[in-house]
Amino acid sequence: MLFLLFALAVAHGRAQDRWKELEKRPSTLGLEKGYLSFNVPGFRLKLVKSSQTVAALSPAADTVFDFSPGERLKLRSSDGMYHLGDLDLRLRFAGETEWKKYATATKRAEVTALPLTDSNTLAAADLSNTLPAEIPLHVERYWKREGGHLVLLFRLKNTSAQAVEIGSLGMPVIFNNILQGKSLEQAHAGRIVGPACRGL
Repeated sequence: MLFLLFALAVAHGRAQDRWKELEKRPSTLGLEKGYLSFNVPGFRLKLVKSSQTVAALSPAADTVFDFSPGERLKLRSSDGMYHLGDLDLRLRFAGETEWKKYATATKRAEVTALPLTDSNTLAAADLSNTLPAEIPLHVERYWKREGGHLVLLFRLKNTSAQAVEIGSLGMPVIFNNILQGKSLEQAHAGRIVGPACRGL
């Protein structure tokens, strides 16, 4: 029992140190440039205009609830912090043995908004600015409304003269599972408990 209490105290102390460290980091997500808001079947979606990543995602029937950690958006707005809409890639040219990792969260820069070509496309962006110049792929991201559902779509195009192998492709699903500073009642009101909504 004493060991458990000690372990909990150590974990709490580390979490406090982590938040203090994040507070000192410069915000790079471009929150000062505003937001884009959409009503889609079943949801209200709010995107950061500069990054076109999710700032808030709420059920249409309960706009107080937020699936994303939107209440900590500013604290989580520095380089290296993932948001729904980010992309992780491991790539190599065919025949090579070493994989190279790329992530849209590593070094933030304002994405280039693309023209909306149909009424079902909510937002579209060229992600080149937030990926290293040497990446051999051109990456675009689309938020769409399809068949009554909210859809996140990535389009990848090889821009090199060589074949490119994708070793891994990850779309981080960031959920609101931050309970620090909340009472038990606040925690139950502000998050869904269940295997479908675990923080990843």
